[in-house]
Amino acid sequence: MVLNMVNRRDFLSIAATMTSWALTPPVVASETRPEIAFTFDDPKTQDGANLRWQDVNDRIMGALAKHKIKSVLFVCGMRLDSDAGHELIATWDRQGHLIGNHSYSHFNFDEVTISDFEADALKNEPLIVSYRHFTRLFRYPYFKEGDTAEKRDGMRHFLQEHGYRIGRATIDASDWAISARLEKRLKENPTADLAGYHDFFLEHIWERAQFYESLAQRVLTRSVRHTVLLHHNA
Repeated sequence: MVLNMVNRRDFLSIAATMTSWALTPPVVASETRPEIAFTFDDPKTQDGANLRWQDVNDRIMGALAKHKIKSVLFVCGMRLDSDAGHELIATWDRQGHLIGNHSYSHFNFDEVTISDFEADALKNEPLIVSYRHFTRLFRYPYFKEGDTAEKRDGMRHFLQEHGYRIGRATIDASDWAISARLEKRLKENPTADLAGYHDFFLEHIWERAQFYESLAQRVLTRSVRHTVLLHHNA
């Protein structure tokens, strides 16, 4: 799950294969090398970007295997509640990646009641609990933990009662938006040159990572063990 930070040249080489990447070690007081964990949200069985979903999945998993990275797949049930969805989850499970809970319906917790949100989290469990590498990590959709203190604290208590820890991330980015634009472009022109999307994606992730590392340095005066949120997409 954890990868030591590497330099920018190695980062570009790795990221050219897929969305796995790392940072240049920042100047920190500790001699410990910074580390980063990779997590993927919202796997789905929809084709896109001139690729079958199986191709997207195989490329992501192949790159993780090549670089000896174990990850966490946060499953949103409504996207994988099918035979194909079970097949996708099983491929990650067989490779030793953890399987986490990302709710069934991807509700924005700020917009629904706590009882509905709790029920939706439990609704997702039958799809994932039987896998060997299922782990009781829950990631809030949109990172929304409730619009009131009562909802926030109530859901945290509910998760604790059910043995869950919160699947947080320290590095957030907009890979989902870049992928959506790429897919739209390919629908308009299936032979379009994608080099610009590739380069922009790398620079965007690089800049986001640098920003959140600098934030850790400013607020905590040290580096942290980072976790990056990516999405299961082209």
